[in-house]
Amino acid sequence: MENQRPKGLGGHWRLYVAMGVLSLLGGLFALMNPYVASVFVLQLVAFLFILLGGMQVAFTLRSPFGLSWFDLGMGVLQILLGVMLATNVLGGLVSLTLILAFLFMLEGVILVLAGTNLHPFRPWLWLVVGGTISILLAVFVLMNLPEAAATLLGLLLALLLPLATRPFWPNVPRLRNLPRLLRFLALVHWDIVVANLTVALLILRSPRRLRPAFVELPLALTDDFAITVLMSTISLTPGTVSADVSEDRATLLIHVLDVDDPEALVAEIKQRYERPLKEIFEC
Repeated sequence: MENQRPKGLGGHWRLYVAMGVLSLLGGLFALMNPYVASVFVLQLVAFLFILLGGMQVAFTLRSPFGLSWFDLGMGVLQILLGVMLATNVLGGLVSLTLILAFLFMLEGVILVLAGTNLHPFRPWLWLVVGGTISILLAVFVLMNLPEAAATLLGLLLALLLPLATRPFWPNVPRLRNLPRLLRFLALVHWDIVVANLTVALLILRSPRRLRPAFVELPLALTDDFAITVLMSTISLTPGTVSADVSEDRATLLIHVLDVDDPEALVAEIKQRYERPLKEIFEC
């Protein structure tokens, strides 16, 4: 019987790789620069207030049902709020952080109450623990103002940014080995640091002696999402870039900045990246 592959990447694998790389890089940047990320979130919120307020004012002025002073006032208020957030960075960060702290507190209280009402049924303890953590987080944020305002939004952006690209992901296989995934992430981060230093030394010492080449990697992975993760991992590591994948998903074409033994490189990628991914997703 012919092995039929599920629909996933199709002809849009480059989009999936690009979105995966961008979301990961954005998350890492937000983690390393939480204040800059927090300011970015603030400016984005301010822009949305101004945009929505402007649209409401324009719609109200052109409404066939007549002028509504309430709707007009709400639109102007949104514009003024957006301008205030954009021009007063510290005040805007503190205001948004207070709103988040209030939401954390409210969510925590709701979860604790729901958990106590469900007692003695099994999920009650998890609800109480989750609600307590949310309340403690809100208290921590409130006790560390305004310092927390400079980092909280950025850290939330780092956590939520990958979720924003979720619609671009193909069907995600079930995670089978969480400890292996954590070790894989640590390995990739270490390899990125080492590869940065290696590439820098190669360029500084002998750029004319570089041996760039295209290398074909036979794929043992059968799942589109796992293949995308492998391609993103290779591209994130300086010195190697995923250039193309065959139509049958059997071969991955990699551009390498400097390679002496292509077969050894293929064996290393399969051992360090592909094999762990097969264990993580069992594909």
